[in-house]
Formats: sequence, structure tokens, C-alpha cells
Amino acid sequence: MFIRHTLVLTFVMTAVAAHAETTETLRRAIIDEAAHSYNEAVKGCAAPMLTQCLQREVRNATETLAITYKSVENTLRSDPTQTAGLRASQQAWLQFVKTNCGYLGSLTKDLNETQSCMLHYIQIRRSELHTYIGW
Repeated sequence: MFIRHTLVLTFVMTAVAAHAETTETLRRAIIDEAAHSYNEAVKGCAAPMLTQCLQREVRNATETLAITYKSVENTLRSDPTQTAGLRASQQAWLQFVKTNCGYLGSLTKDLNETQSCMLHYIQIRRSELHTYIGW
């Protein structure tokens, strides 16, 4: 009996460890992709046009995010529970970004920091959404 419980416990612990490793690998991939996208977006931005450039890049990234979101939503359309979860997740994410980046901007008194923060989080969210539909 003890051996069977030990084997079951070993199996469960191995599965949990494998899941944690896969989750960490996925998290790192999302961050790496977002960092690359962010760096590509801002590499052409320089003073004195930095603010306008960042605002343009945030608009472009927001449009791309909206397209990605719609793709995920369409993929989940057959499951109302999943669709509702996606919508709730997106609304919470939008509130987080608005609050977090707004707070950062108020601390630094720098619109560029706010825009840069928003661009960073938009890139991460787009990468996360891509993983939901296997892109």
C-alpha cells in the first residue's frame, strides 16, 4: 500500500513539476516576444519626436491587439463561458494597464513613460492572446 501511494505521489509531483516548467517556458517566450516587438516599435523613436512616435506606436499596437482579440473571441465563440471569461479578462487587463501606466506617468510626470508602459503591456497582452489560439 505504501509503495502504491509513493508511486502515485511521485507521479503527481512529476506532473506538477512538468506543468510548472512548461508554464515558465511559455511565460518566458511571451515576455521575449513582447520585448522584441517593443524594441522594434521604438527603435525609430527619438527626441524631439519621441512623444508623437510613442503615441503612434501605441495606436498601432492597440489596433493589432484588437484584431488579435477578435480572432481569439471568434475561436471561442462556440463556448459562451470561455467567451465571457475572455471578455472579463480583457476588461480587467484594460483597467490594470490604465491604472498602472497612469500611476507610473503621475510619478514621473512624463507622458513618454506612460506611453512606453502602455506599449510594453499591449505587446505582452498580444503575445498572451496569441498563445490562446496557437499562433
